[in-house]
Amino acid sequence: MKGVFVIPARNKEQDIEKCLTSALKQTIPIEVVVSDQGSEDQTLDVINDVASKYDGNHKLTILHCPETQYKGMAGLNTHLNWLHENVEADVFICSSADDYSLPDRSEKVMKEFESREADIVLTAQTAYDPVKELFYRTVFPKENKYIQVKECIKDRVGGSTSFAWKTAFYKAIGPLPYLVCPDVYLAVLAAARDGLYFLDDPL
Repeated sequence: MKGVFVIPARNKEQDIEKCLTSALKQTIPIEVVVSDQGSEDQTLDVINDVASKYDGNHKLTILHCPETQYKGMAGLNTHLNWLHENVEADVFICSSADDYSLPDRSEKVMKEFESREADIVLTAQTAYDPVKELFYRTVFPKENKYIQVKECIKDRVGGSTSFAWKTAFYKAIGPLPYLVCPDVYLAVLAAARDGLYFLDDPL
């Protein structure tokens, strides 16, 4: 089973270096795909700078998504749809460009996919509130478990930076509609199909 670590990026010059560097520190060999969607700031320059200095064992691929007509949620969904047409893999481990992952995220997530039938493996997250200067951890659930549809909706289970999904699942549900929130949309469909598995580990 081949996994890729995918980072869709757009106008994230302040965050992309930390995000991409964390992806390149994964503990298992994995292709890292960072895709710039027509950034108007220095995002692409930062990506190229990180790439020029990287001498590790991971394959690093830089893509340029031409689908730049939409912004916001519609832009992200268009970007993800384009990535699925242009990247070959069995599993997409996805990260927002303004977040970062721990080194063993890919290793732990791929182990779950190899031992389960789930369409999506979702991990816990830790978020930082700069105003209150506090760290917050995923509130629900608090255990490793399959998540039911009603739990997804009631507790808004999901998180774009902690998602990993099977390509077969993404293609089965069709392209993401422009204006849906992918966090909830993908989670609900996975829970209703072959399973949404939550890993209670803030990776």
